[in-house]
Amino acid sequence: FNEDGRWNEEEIRFYDEREWRYIPEIKNTDEPFWVNIEVAKEPDGIDSLNRLISDNSDLRLSFEPNDIKFIVVKKENEILSMLDKVINIKRDKFSYRDVQILTTRIISMEGIRENF
Repeated sequence: FNEDGRWNEEEIRFYDEREWRYIPEIKNTDEPFWVNIEVAKEPDGIDSLNRLISDNSDLRLSFEPNDIKFIVVKKENEILSMLDKVINIKRDKFSYRDVQILTTRIISMEGIRENF
């Protein structure tokens, strides 16, 4: 969709629309593998579902800092905010050096368009 909310296939580079989806292996068929929409609608529903996933190591997608090649933000002025988030989120889990390397991988779409 363009800025006017209209679909224009000529303006879309489908290469830019790549996304990864992680689907964990379902080992125990006694447990539901879908989200109950009624639970999700409850005040703490999403938080409780997220905790269930977080507490089950079989459902987590594990990766290391060197698995991350780019962290892409939309605009140049969002880079510093993302840098702060990366530092705050990862400083307790990873080495100082790993966090530094992660921060060098932050790039904006504006920068990509201007330079590549």
